[in-house]
Amino acid sequence: MNMRSGMTMLVMALLALAAACGSEDSESPRGSRSGAPNVVFIVMDTTSAERCSVNGYVRPTTPELAKIAKGGINFRNTWSPSGWTAPAHASMFTGLRPEHHGLRHGNRLFLWDDTVTLAERMQEAGYQTGCFTNNSFLTSDHGLVQGFDKVVPMFEDVNLPLPTAIPTHLEALDWVRRVSGDESPFFLFINDMDPHLLYLPPEEFEKRFVDADASKEVLAAAKDLSPQAFLKHNLGLESLSPEILSVLPDLYDAEVACLDHEIGRFVAELEEAGLFENTLLVIAGDHGENLGRHGLLDHKFSLHRTVLHVPLVIRLPGGARAGEVHDEVVRLEDIFPTILEVCGLPIPRGIDSESLLGDLTGRIALALRDYPEKYLNDMEESMGGREGYDRFEVDMKSEFDGRFHRIEFSDSRKLVFDVSEDPEEFHPIEE
Repeated sequence: MNMRSGMTMLVMALLALAAACGSEDSESPRGSRSGAPNVVFIVMDTTSAERCSVNGYVRPTTPELAKIAKGGINFRNTWSPSGWTAPAHASMFTGLRPEHHGLRHGNRLFLWDDTVTLAERMQEAGYQTGCFTNNSFLTSDHGLVQGFDKVVPMFEDVNLPLPTAIPTHLEALDWVRRVSGDESPFFLFINDMDPHLLYLPPEEFEKRFVDADASKEVLAAAKDLSPQAFLKHNLGLESLSPEILSVLPDLYDAEVACLDHEIGRFVAELEEAGLFENTLLVIAGDHGENLGRHGLLDHKFSLHRTVLHVPLVIRLPGGARAGEVHDEVVRLEDIFPTILEVCGLPIPRGIDSESLLGDLTGRIALALRDYPEKYLNDMEESMGGREGYDRFEVDMKSEFDGRFHRIEFSDSRKLVFDVSEDPEEFHPIEE
């Protein structure tokens, strides 16, 4: 019996057990009576794998994610197909790379019309579907919320308190409790934006990660940086001071730790409500952050490992395969067929992804970054011109095979890094 067959039989056995345990007279959570697991999919927007202690980072940024990983599977070498939100989410929702789902900078900002999303497939299978998002790209304008019965655009509330994960998770839990009494299972998606700019962690987390000697003036300036300030730094027009650059990673770590804490509280609430055991839990980053590396801030202008390497932890229903850790290359788009397989739904042909429950060897992570023309055009007026844009007016593509990371530019430049020897990607090699 091969690994995939064995896993499929295990999942089927778990579902059969859930069905046997649930009956009309039981108090089992929604999903148990039908035999289908619930699904909770959380995206830690703008979270780099290298800043997560669950993946070996020295600072304790993700202790809650580490707890979840002990009862689940940790994929420590997960790569995103894009360095920004919309294409990465589109790939997770379709199992397709950006060139095949159509949502990409410089090309178009919405899915191809005939694209069927994960939420649509879950909806068609009888799931109740809910989306609670803090990212403005997750809207009907971009095609990313089709298939969700309920969409709550948390980002539209300009007075939403920080950290936004707290009110977002409360709203999501309220929805889950309301729908969990029905016969059909639920598919819940949450996008948490706290690690994204600006970095404004609560004081208790700031104290844990920011040097006590950092001046109040520097901290205030770092917390108040505008998108234009980051762009000017990237363009080489107005570089940020070394003091500000040194404190930004600390503030970022504090944001990741705060979000990790709130995810832990959310999972505890699911457990208390009896909605965790028969639930597939997926927690992933969509892309990372440069944090000053390679002379860059933000994530829109790079395909370095800093923005493509992301966390991914999956907890299967019933805690199957608990404690597994995998260092093989996997891709965010692989989440799509994995969720379908665990839920016993057919996996469509012609996708660019494979389930994470089978053989992981030999996968290649590909990524694209089109010239971000619309973004730069939108910023041009506030920037007072296009000075410094030249170096970014190129397309990029990336390929990672588990050791060598190749980044090619449309102007014929190429960078190659041996990640096994140079994980920081500071020293390109000749091929």
